Amino acid sequence: MDTWDWNYSPGTTVIRLPWSELHGERGRIDELQQKRFAGSLSLNKKNSELLTNNHGDFGMFAMDFQELEGQGFGVVHSSENHNNTFTFQKSSFYFDDIIVCLGSGISNDDATNETITTLYQRLDNSGNGILVNGVSQNLTGEVSFAGGSNNWILSNYNTGFYLLPGTHSLKVKKEVQQNPNHDQVWLVDYSSNPTNTYYTGYIDHGTNPTNEAYEYIIKPDASASEMIQLNTDIQAANKPYVVHQKDASAHIVEHIDKNIWGYAFFSAAASLTYDFVTGVDSSCLLMTEYDSADQTLLVSLSNPDIGFDSRSYNPSITVVKQLVLQGEWHSLTSNPAISIISANAVATVIEFTTVDGLSYEILLQQGPETCAGSTTFSLGSWDNGNPDATKKAVFTEDYNTSSGSIDACTCEVRAGATVTVAAGDFMQIEGNIVVNGNLIVEHQGSVVQTDVSPLVINNGTINVLQSTPNLASRDFMILGSPMTGETRTSVWG
Repeated sequence: MDTWDWNYSPGTTVIRLPWSELHGERGRIDELQQKRFAGSLSLNKKNSELLTNNHGDFGMFAMDFQELEGQGFGVVHSSENHNNTFTFQKSSFYFDDIIVCLGSGISNDDATNETITTLYQRLDNSGNGILVNGVSQNLTGEVSFAGGSNNWILSNYNTGFYLLPGTHSLKVKKEVQQNPNHDQVWLVDYSSNPTNTYYTGYIDHGTNPTNEAYEYIIKPDASASEMIQLNTDIQAANKPYVVHQKDASAHIVEHIDKNIWGYAFFSAAASLTYDFVTGVDSSCLLMTEYDSADQTLLVSLSNPDIGFDSRSYNPSITVVKQLVLQGEWHSLTSNPAISIISANAVATVIEFTTVDGLSYEILLQQGPETCAGSTTFSLGSWDNGNPDATKKAVFTEDYNTSSGSIDACTCEVRAGATVTVAAGDFMQIEGNIVVNGNLIVEHQGSVVQTDVSPLVINNGTINVLQSTPNLASRDFMILGSPMTGETRTSVWG
């Protein structure tokens, strides 16, 4: 990386400084900003072994930035080169084969140095050149393209970039780079340092920008034909997504075909009318995926403030966030960090208990639960009387039906709890059964569902020690509703 230009880190928005100002002002610099909003989120989690909370099919990142002056400590090397008037909001939404990148509120008072957003900086070692709007741009030097119309690039490493119109200009260059080394604090002669040729593309917001913005698409591992087709679709008003909001309050994007929405809420929001989400009580990241056939909504939320202080040994703090959805919804899955506070025909309020910047996911279904109420078994007793056909039975600790068979509207086994259906006892459930903990059915114990609601297994287990024998001349049979969260190979024995 001796020849890397640190003014051009891909995806960043910076004030491009000369070498005399780019080095640290002091002997040690721990880069901080004034705001606490910088986080990520995953949707449709894969529950992979090493990335249980972070690996999903879709995702997003967002940041609300204001530079901080007076950083660092130790030996003084130069005057202040941070700028506390430098602000922006940025977000990235990951939808399968495209990444939608948004920027807003790009402002600062630097009238000398340009503010830029870098698309790419790549060594000229791939054997490829670059294309801009289908035309080769491989000569040494810099070329500018007006931002008033759409522009697309295919980099020398086959990454596609599609820029939507704005007041900025697109600039691409090919040049030999030679830079000071990291240990050259003072700008001594660096003419003997190594050199390399690079391709670089960036958005130029100019000097002293005021509320500048951008919108572009990244298409990894793209081809020229794919970029031409993307351009054709967008010019024909068939852009695969819609930007519903891009300002200091929120960045909100809808992917049309996938029915997926991404929300970067930089502050609280209320009375939204875009989709099912009508408000949040504070800043957060949020994604939703709606299945119109099942009328289900997968929701994932994270707190972009990871919750700890620099140079402190205090643990990160737990923060409660509230989400408001239009209409009535009930949960099909259970997460101990998520609870439905209220639900009626007008609105559903959901509470997320967040920590460590992790995302929390729940699957909801439109309409009321078929239960009139619920009762939870904890501390050795039911909090709302014994369950019956009108109540949802919730287990937060171990339960054995030898203490009483269960007849309930629906059933939820929370994480950490084990429910055992003892020999000769039964569990009769009118609706769905959701298992986050463990459900054990002993020999001659019975679990009966009287409708076709799915048996949902999240991170829990179901152990059938032996089903009722000699049913239709078969010694081992399991009769039940459809099952989600499991495969045939994991239950076949």
